[in-house]
Amino acid sequence: MSHKLSPAQINQILQANDIVSVIGYYIVLKPAGKNYKGACPFHLEKTPSFIVSPQKEIWHCFGCNSGGNLIDFIMKIENLTFLEAAKFLARKSGINLKLDYVSSQKDKLKKILEEAALYYHKILFENAGKSAYEYLLKRGLNKELIKEFQLGYAPSGNFLIKHFTSKFPLEDLLKVGLVRKNFNHNFQDYFYQRVIFPIFNSQGEPIGFGGRTLDNSNPKYLNTPDTILFSKGKNFYGLNQAKNFILKQNEAIIVEGYLDFLSAYQFGFKNVIASLGTALTLNQANLISKYCNTVILALDGDKSGMSAIDRGIGIFEELNLQVKALIFPQGKDPDNYLQTKGLEAFKELIKNSINIIDYKILSLSSKYNLKNSEGKVNFIKELLPTLDKVKNLIKKDEYVKKISRLLEINEEILRNIKFNKSKFKSFNSLFSTLDKEKVIDAQEELIKIIFSDPSWIINVKQELNLTDLDLKYQEIFKEIFNSHENITSRDLLEKFKEHKDYPNLIKTILKEESIFITEEAVKSWIVKIKEKKMKDKLSKLEKEIPELLTIGKLSHQDQKFLEYQNLVAYFKRRSYEG
Repeated sequence: MSHKLSPAQINQILQANDIVSVIGYYIVLKPAGKNYKGACPFHLEKTPSFIVSPQKEIWHCFGCNSGGNLIDFIMKIENLTFLEAAKFLARKSGINLKLDYVSSQKDKLKKILEEAALYYHKILFENAGKSAYEYLLKRGLNKELIKEFQLGYAPSGNFLIKHFTSKFPLEDLLKVGLVRKNFNHNFQDYFYQRVIFPIFNSQGEPIGFGGRTLDNSNPKYLNTPDTILFSKGKNFYGLNQAKNFILKQNEAIIVEGYLDFLSAYQFGFKNVIASLGTALTLNQANLISKYCNTVILALDGDKSGMSAIDRGIGIFEELNLQVKALIFPQGKDPDNYLQTKGLEAFKELIKNSINIIDYKILSLSSKYNLKNSEGKVNFIKELLPTLDKVKNLIKKDEYVKKISRLLEINEEILRNIKFNKSKFKSFNSLFSTLDKEKVIDAQEELIKIIFSDPSWIINVKQELNLTDLDLKYQEIFKEIFNSHENITSRDLLEKFKEHKDYPNLIKTILKEESIFITEEAVKSWIVKIKEKKMKDKLSKLEKEIPELLTIGKLSHQDQKFLEYQNLVAYFKRRSYEG
């Protein structure tokens, strides 16, 4: 069932949350005149181009062209729907949203998972969970950490079904992956005789579970199957606890398993998350890119971990994230390395983590004999698909140079192989930009004025026709002119939420404003708009009239010629005036 908030509820939420304070929780904002500026959390940038306007209660990035109000920001950075983002902000500001609808299916299912997590956790500290609790202590986890992450135990004997039968329909338990049907089509617990690791989304809501056997029998690990709430390839274990540390450090350490995460977290590495398996996905890369620009892959030192690092190259490079590989000794993983070598040794590994392409070059250098031509050919053959995934052309060019030095072969040979024997493009063109004079668009100026103070709508509407405007602005001004007289800036902006040019509209509104907004200034912009239309018309007539006069299809008394004369006279007069 879909839910809709009223405009009054949306306004209440936006008014109750200070946009600078909330966004400032995620990124560093510094005053910039009436606005605030910071580095955009949604793309990699060296020069901050992310602007927050407390006066207009909107934000915009001039680098990636995203923008909107505070709800839009929370939707994007927390990967939420509109309603989820609104609820998030409502809870943050202590607003009790009285929604006139029945709880959604997702809300009901989250409640089931919440109770299941509490039940599993309770069992861990009872006789039925004694062996599991002792197992966790032996693995080096302390009681405080076990409680913080709500670890639990699922015994055998359909404990969960027996506990929940009177509370929830079995079909609902099936929907969230807590039960399954056996060969006889009878329900049974999905998890049994396993340590339970509750998995939460970035907002701290339960979405699934992971389970580990105590005796290393296969499958050693078992995750909740894909459900309406959970997908292994779209989430990270521990992100809810780690996200603020990741934001502050602008760096995430990705490990493979639950115990790897918990061990690293307990040792003080709070910006760590677990991938829920080695197969990193683009969805996971998109999710983590909202919190940081640098990722360190600290996966196991075995073959599967190395393959995961290799796959991660393309996934993270596609989003232009800086990716490093932390290389463990063969057979080691983060958990046993920390337990045996300690904190300082692990810090040293992080310090010595290398760029992921350099890691690939290093691993292939040890795999092939680069002293003979066969080894060089195999090296290139295996490396080029990886190099292909590097989107940054300057970075790619540097690697071509590095590889040519390593293999002691001519750069041009590599370039010809890489680019199918086509000429390698010079990078000089990347830096040759024309510094053209910026022309202020009068139509954009009027938009800024109106959204700053909607009371100007009446004046503009009286003086300007939609046909005076460029086509791309006509739809926007039509919506503006149809607004009621006492509309507020926030309500006016809300009318454009579904408009295709909404991001560009935000961008226009946040451009540097005129210092003084007077009636004369508004009229001058209207005159500029009308004159632009007249100039376009004059330019068209200047091309048509000579030919029409020559072939006799136009006389000096025709309306078109008179219109032409009037336009010429108008602009002559304007030039005399100044």
